[in-house]
Amino acid sequence: TKENPYLIEDMEDFRTLILQIKNNSQKEFYKDTFFLQTANIDFSGDTLPGCEYNNYFSGIYDGGGHYIKNILVEDNNESCGLFGTLTSTAVLKNFGLVGGTVKATTGWTSGTLVRELLQGAKVINCFSTATLDARGTINMDINGAGGLVGYSQGGTIENSYYAGNIIVDSNNKYEYYAINGCSSKNTSHNVPAIIKNCYWLEGIEGYSEKKNTATNSSAKTSEELAGSDTISLLNEYIYNSEENLKLWTIDTDVSQYPILTEKEKNVQQNVELSVGIYIDGQVTENSKIKWYQKDNEYYIFLPKKADRQNLQFNLSTTNEATISAYD
Repeated sequence: TKENPYLIEDMEDFRTLILQIKNNSQKEFYKDTFFLQTANIDFSGDTLPGCEYNNYFSGIYDGGGHYIKNILVEDNNESCGLFGTLTSTAVLKNFGLVGGTVKATTGWTSGTLVRELLQGAKVINCFSTATLDARGTINMDINGAGGLVGYSQGGTIENSYYAGNIIVDSNNKYEYYAINGCSSKNTSHNVPAIIKNCYWLEGIEGYSEKKNTATNSSAKTSEELAGSDTISLLNEYIYNSEENLKLWTIDTDVSQYPILTEKEKNVQQNVELSVGIYIDGQVTENSKIKWYQKDNEYYIFLPKKADRQNLQFNLSTTNEATISAYD
């Protein structure tokens, strides 16, 4: 249940779950079942089989702000992903892949996180810096590959990014994208995916504009994706979301790009807060600055033009509190 989920505490727990998905072909597998990852897990190059289009997952996997590191996902049967097909009730959230490789004998419709999304499925608040090895033969009806998701028949991808490397054949003729992969030539399959607040490294397209509906999503340079403005964009989305999502930060000991934390937003409405911000040499008092409170700390979303070296805060509260700019 949501209140008492299955805990994924170590490599063997995660391996067991993926093998169960791999060996399943029932569409409602783990429907209404909750999983919570409680720690970061380093596979140290160890291998898991990839899940294919007919390996369904219908549950809710909450990474808890944690990641899987240095995993090798490899499959000899056509396309794959770490998770196979997410059905209409499935959610993958607060989860990431750091490094590692996802590889299938046939690269088309493969993705590092998910092989396929069905209509109603969600990937939200996730990331991947894993390499996608999408080399292989081409299926002439459904072709392409995706950094996060290989293929979709609907579904939603929100507040996520891909910063890995996609390897394709030198004579590649099929589509590949950073966020959501291929499109189908079969019009009955063409249910657009919804992409919101997603980012990827420049040099590759993020999604097919003909096959997806996207808002507030764009390519970024490596410096931009690793920078404070991207952290602010990801966390501001959480601030405005009704979902129970984990906040983002930078930890260069883990990755040069943003990773998730165990922290959640917790807005406290009875605290009066105003912020004086230097913009172009002038102090601007702005009570509309977005902020949230967590564990007696106050986090501010700063405008891009703000001078982060000259912040002024005026806090009125009954409790002692620290306040910091959340970059």
